Amino acid sequence: MVGWDGTKLLKENCPKFISQVSHARVNNDYSFSGAQISGNQQMRTFDLTNNVSKIILDPQFQSADILLLSLGVNDLNYSDNNIGYVQQRLQTNIMRLHSANLNVKIMGLLPFESYMKDKRSYYRLAELRMALTEVYQSFGIPVLNWRQAGFSYDYFSIKDGVHPNSMTYKLMSTTIVNFMVLNRSVMPLDISNQSLFVSNGWQTNEQGQRQYAKNNILLTDWQIIDQTAYYFDPITKALK
Repeated sequence: MVGWDGTKLLKENCPKFISQVSHARVNNDYSFSGAQISGNQQMRTFDLTNNVSKIILDPQFQSADILLLSLGVNDLNYSDNNIGYVQQRLQTNIMRLHSANLNVKIMGLLPFESYMKDKRSYYRLAELRMALTEVYQSFGIPVLNWRQAGFSYDYFSIKDGVHPNSMTYKLMSTTIVNFMVLNRSVMPLDISNQSLFVSNGWQTNEQGQRQYAKNNILLTDWQIIDQTAYYFDPITKALK
C-alpha cells in the first residue's frame, strides 16, 4: 500500500499510520504502485513472484512477525491472465514466503473497488475477491474484506473515485491494526492439504512468455483458439 491518492504519493500514508497506531516497525520497501500477482519482468510490472524472490532474502523479513498481502486489483485492471493462473501464482508465493519464515503470520487484504471501465481481465471484481479468498482460506490465512469493514468509496474517495485521501488512509490503518490484533493468535499456515487451482486460458509467466492452458496443461504446436491459429513452442510452451 504505497499511499497513492490518484495524483501523487502521500507522505501521510497507510504504512506510516499503521506504525503510529500499532507502535511497531513497518517495512514497506516492497510495496509498488501498479503491483500485480501475475505480472512479469518483460512488462516491467512489479509482480509477486519476482518481488518475493527479493523479500525472502531480506533479513528483516526473516525475523518479521506479520506480513500483509494487499494485491489483486491491478491484475483485474491491467492483465488478461486467467483467474485460475492468478490463484496459482498467489498460492505458490505464499508457500515460498512461509518456507523463508516459518513463524510469520500472513494476512490478506482484499482489493478495493475498481474504477476502470476498460479492464484487460475477463472476470469481475467480485469473482477476483472470491478467488483470492479461496487461496487465503486454503492456508488458514485471515482475510480483511473492505466491504464488510464498511468503507464506501462514494464517500471516502477523491478525484478518480477509488484512491483514498490521507484521512481515509488513517481510518483504514485503524481497521488494519484492529484486524491484526483480532488475528494475532492465528494458527501457523496449513500447507499439508493444498487446494488445486486450475488455469484455463491465456497466461503470461514471470519471464514474459505467453502461454495457453487447458485444465493446467499448456498447449503446444499449432492450436486454434477463438478461430485464430497460434503456434506454441513444444519445449517452452511459449507463443511464437
